[in-house]
Amino acid sequence: MLPLVRRVIEMPRAVNESPRPRIRAPRPEAPAAVVGIRLESVQGRTRFVLGAVAVGLLIFIPLAVMVRDGFIGTRAAATRIDLPFTAIDDYPSIVAQLGAPSQDRTRKSGGAEFRSLTYPSRGFTVILKDGFYLGAVDSNGRLVHSR
Repeated sequence: MLPLVRRVIEMPRAVNESPRPRIRAPRPEAPAAVVGIRLESVQGRTRFVLGAVAVGLLIFIPLAVMVRDGFIGTRAAATRIDLPFTAIDDYPSIVAQLGAPSQDRTRKSGGAEFRSLTYPSRGFTVILKDGFYLGAVDSNGRLVHSR
């Protein structure tokens, strides 16, 4: 730690030496010229910042799309909805509660008849098996409700 007042120590005089004259420095007539010092080019710094932003976007955008579209954690992101249907509900009872479907398809598979009732405004399709309620799936085919 430096002292608050800096003292100048004078060298002792040699034997038989005369006193030293005080030297006065000439005072400048005008202030010294200011010289600009560039430590780093602005262009290099700008390139670095733009490169860092570009790398960040290249990493962030695909991750955001994967999370939004459900590639990451698809099972955990499945949405469940509460529908008032049970295994005893049939086509007339479902249409009475939800209205007429925009699309009605029938398919036979393995001796059973499956029927899909699509409700795009509600965001799901109701599935019937042999005329009775089986469940509902969303537009991606993920199960959102079952009996």
